[in-house]
Amino acid sequence: MTAPTFDGNAIIRVRGLRNSFGDQVVHEDLDLDVRPGEILGVVGGSGTGKSVLMRSIIGLQTPVAGEITVFGEPNIGREETEATEIRKRWGVLFQGGALFSTLTVAENVQVPLREFYPDLEGALLDEIAAYKVVMTGLPADAGPKFPAELSGGMKKRAGLARALALDPELLFLDEPTAGLDPIGAAAFDELTASLQKTLGLTVFLITHDLDTLYAICDRVAVLAALNLAHELQLLRDENARQAVALQQTLADLNRRSANFRFHARLAEPNDAPQVIVMVIGESSRYDSWGINGYRRDTTPLLRQEANLVTLPDVITAVSATRLSVPVIISRKPAMQSLKDGFYEKSFLTAYKEAGFKTFWLSNQISFGQFDTPVSVFAKEADVIQFMNLGGFTNNSNFDQILLEPLHLAIADPQPKKLIVLHTLGNHWNYSQRYPKEFDKWQPSLFGVDKPVYTDTKIKPQLNNSYDNSILYTDWFLSQVIHQLKDTQQLTSMVYVADHGQTLAGGERRFQSFGVVQRAQFHEVGAVGSGDGQLARHRAGRGCSGSARPTAPPPTGRPAACAVPIRAAPSRRSSADVRGS
Repeated sequence: MTAPTFDGNAIIRVRGLRNSFGDQVVHEDLDLDVRPGEILGVVGGSGTGKSVLMRSIIGLQTPVAGEITVFGEPNIGREETEATEIRKRWGVLFQGGALFSTLTVAENVQVPLREFYPDLEGALLDEIAAYKVVMTGLPADAGPKFPAELSGGMKKRAGLARALALDPELLFLDEPTAGLDPIGAAAFDELTASLQKTLGLTVFLITHDLDTLYAICDRVAVLAALNLAHELQLLRDENARQAVALQQTLADLNRRSANFRFHARLAEPNDAPQVIVMVIGESSRYDSWGINGYRRDTTPLLRQEANLVTLPDVITAVSATRLSVPVIISRKPAMQSLKDGFYEKSFLTAYKEAGFKTFWLSNQISFGQFDTPVSVFAKEADVIQFMNLGGFTNNSNFDQILLEPLHLAIADPQPKKLIVLHTLGNHWNYSQRYPKEFDKWQPSLFGVDKPVYTDTKIKPQLNNSYDNSILYTDWFLSQVIHQLKDTQQLTSMVYVADHGQTLAGGERRFQSFGVVQRAQFHEVGAVGSGDGQLARHRAGRGCSGSARPTAPPPTGRPAACAVPIRAAPSRRSSADVRGS
């Protein structure tokens, strides 16, 4: 048959597959691609080999002929040690859940963890299992129960919790809604779609449920006699209606945002040159900074800055960049952080109204394919530059690439300037966030291309690399401060991380994007200015708080003091108004 026309890098690639049991041929010359980030529904009549296809892909069934690659690696006839490394990257929910009847739900979830990471401590296994159970919608008290004590829907969710135990990139679901009532099936579909979006999963979904196909699948592969008969790109009626509704909502938000004004102005009109720099950090833990009491001196340069004030109580509403940054740079209420869109503009527009030229200089992902709520606000700036030529989870430019654009922005003839530097900061992979000269604490992950962050055997390397990335951030911020000092003008810098980070070892628990801990929400915040200017400005504006790092002011107050811009009150309640 004709091969699929998809030309990209498929997560799963099947070519010329043949499966048979004696004289009965199940698949003959079957070709299939599964694309990154999609939910592919696989359908077909009874006996067309849907489950056999899945078993062939995951290595439980050896085909008679053909090729199967998963994550770009051949998956037929591999050595067991090689196959193990690939298997860690997927999870499987078999028909009926396939739970071990003599194990509790929590123990079932721990099975793949014990198999692939036998050195994990019991307490940590219990913690991970408890989180996975809750993540799949089961009550917390379901963990110690046995499968016989669960309903059909609960068994499915318990099986899903086990499939997600290793934080997989690829998820196989074999008839996940079979035997469920319509309400239970719809709830499971909603859960699958939510997890796929939140965790960035690619999903291979075998189903006979047409409602599931229309509700959550991006494409459908139809198995007919012996091979793949059709590949369908779905335009689901309900999703189409939702898409139209979303477009209308966004259009309405754009209209309201286009007409929005802060009516901001300088508190005291003047023509004096002024440079304000806001540095948005990434994945930075408060307690990993030396100036905040960490046992390692990860911030030796910032420690020498007399006018630096640390902000110890900065808490993010959500540990995701695209959701937390809009709350930081606008008056969007924290309780709305999970909702798309906001009808107000960001503080960039407020500064523009007050006569500042605005710059958005970023080492994060650019506009276009990766548009996010952050880039929507960034488009308000007069000058926009994205310097990232890689990604955000692998090799890319170091943040120092922002220093030259910063120098040019400072030199711009406009007397008053607001400059936002959006950094990659301390985002995973930590060892790829700094150059070799900052690889101070050893052993580290420096030079390791794709370490497995859930592997507890590399806890020291992981933590050391993270601390090395903080050391580099210290150097980067010091460079920004020195550029501001060299201007001999009224200058100030605010640094705030978008969210914290979970780490492993000691007080740093297991590192995993599926494990929510306090450290993900406690951010780093600091504000500084040129020599003596912060203290003098506070005195002149009558602001509260001390200029001494040993007596930090209330969260956010230094930024308001350093920038004397007055905004008109919001039409909403005064409790929603936050200073830029």
